[in-house]
Amino acid sequence: MNRDRALRASVAAATGLALVFGPVITVASADPTATAGTANFDRSLMLQGVQNARDVGGYRTVDDRIVRLGLVYRTGQLNNATPADLGELTSRSVRYVDDLRTVFERTMAPTSSPAAPPPTGTT
Repeated sequence: MNRDRALRASVAAATGLALVFGPVITVASADPTATAGTANFDRSLMLQGVQNARDVGGYRTVDDRIVRLGLVYRTGQLNNATPADLGELTSRSVRYVDDLRTVFERTMAPTSSPAAPPPTGTT
C-alpha cells in the first residue's frame, strides 16, 4: 500500500514538474539514491529521435532536497522515438508517460513508448 501511495505521489510530482520543465515527462519506477553535488553533469539521455530527453534528477528542490537520479525523465514529444530510443527508455524502467499534449496532437502524432497512454481525454 505504501509503495502504491509513493508511486502515485511520484506521478503527481512528475505532473507538477511537467508544468515547469516541458510537455512530456516519463517516470521510472527505479529507486536510486539521491546524491549531493550532482548539479554539474550531463543529464541528456542522448536519444536519436527525441529532442531534449534528460534526467530531471540532481536538481535541488525549494525545501533543499535533491530529486533522485533515474526517477523522473523529461522529453520532447516521443512520437519520433527510434526503436533504439524505446529500448533505452525500457532499460531505464520507464513505466508511465504523462503526455501533456492535447487529444488532437496525440491523435495526429501518437506517442511511441513502452508506457504510452492512449490518445483519450478531455484536453
